[in-house]
Amino acid sequence: MSMIVWRTKMKTEEQGLKSFFGEGDAVSTYTSDQAIEDGVLVKNFKQDRFPECNIVTRRLYDTLEKVACQRNLRRVFPYNPLELLGCLMVGAEEIYSCGKFEGDNDRDFFVMPKTDEGLVVWFVRNEQGKLTAMLPEDY
Repeated sequence: MSMIVWRTKMKTEEQGLKSFFGEGDAVSTYTSDQAIEDGVLVKNFKQDRFPECNIVTRRLYDTLEKVACQRNLRRVFPYNPLELLGCLMVGAEEIYSCGKFEGDNDRDFFVMPKTDEGLVVWFVRNEQGKLTAMLPEDY
């Protein structure tokens, strides 16, 4: 299981962390740019459909590729992983821009309803001030 920890630059969160952990430097940081370089994260190739999301986890993208292959075998459209990602981003954009958040979800964290294939996708604010799309197990 992989875990990604982001250090946020948001002032209010930073102050909250300092009051919880005290003053001092972080022991270790792992930026989104490093994770992209390592292949753990990928750039959102469909950011034009949801500009607020700039990163997708590799596991989510690989899962979309598998789903696309299964759909292709059944001749169910869309069966291209980039089109599936685009559809996901359109749905996320609608939730985000219309404020259709459920429960305690908000602009910094929200969950997409299950897809036809049973996928649950989270959108989590990253250190660049944008959102990262991920599977729950990526968190």
